[in-house]
Order: sequence, then structure tokens, then C-alpha cells
Amino acid sequence: VSAGEVLLRVVDHGVSADYVRQMRAAGLDVSHEELVRAKDHGVSADFVRRMGALGFQGLPLSDYVRMRDHGVTADFIEAVRAAGLKPTATEAVRLRDHGVSADYIRRVKEQFKTTPTVEEIIRLRSRGELPK
Repeated sequence: VSAGEVLLRVVDHGVSADYVRQMRAAGLDVSHEELVRAKDHGVSADFVRRMGALGFQGLPLSDYVRMRDHGVTADFIEAVRAAGLKPTATEAVRLRDHGVSADYIRRVKEQFKTTPTVEEIIRLRSRGELPK
């Protein structure tokens, strides 16, 4: 692939020099092809920075893309942590996919008088066992 073809693909997908600088400043120093993937999936430098501030720094691009694709936001992570869980990137995606909210986590903790694991909460939610 020639440099011209790479440049055309990058520009065609909306990856600007500013986007490249911002992503690198946020700690994501990846190839042009990966920057195209990030841009296509809506992964912004702000998203990478906010997730990094919550302990999700230095992740592979695929983790940021998966979190973004599944609706995991910094606000979601903050709410889940305030409710007592500290999920990994994969666990955060699973919580979101199963419709687990911070409110649900608080109700589970209240009902069981303990903080269940992420897996226990997902299992309860998957079975439709909604705490009162």
C-alpha cells in the first residue's frame, strides 16, 4: 500500500492531523489503520482521556472500541463505582449488555447485605431477578 493510498483512506474516514495529535496526546499511539477504526467507531481523544482517568489507560484500541460500541461511558463507570463495583473493561461491557444499572447494583447490595461480584449481579439480572 502506497503512502498516497494510506493518506486517502485516512482522510476518507475523517482522520485529521488534529485527531491524530489528540489521540496521541491522550495516550493512544496506534497505526493509521487503527486510527481509522477508532474514528469509525466514535472513539475520541476525550473518551480515551476520561476512561484513562478512571483507570482504563493503556488499553488496546479494541477495548476502547468495544466499550464505545456497547455504550460504556465514563459516566456509567463512575455510577457503577459509586454503587460499589470496580469492573474491568470486559466486565463493564458485560454489565452494560445485561442492562445492569447503578441503581440495580444498589438494590442487590441492599437486599443481600453484601456486594456481590460482577458475575453474580449479571447472573441475577439475566434471570430477571430484580430486587425489590
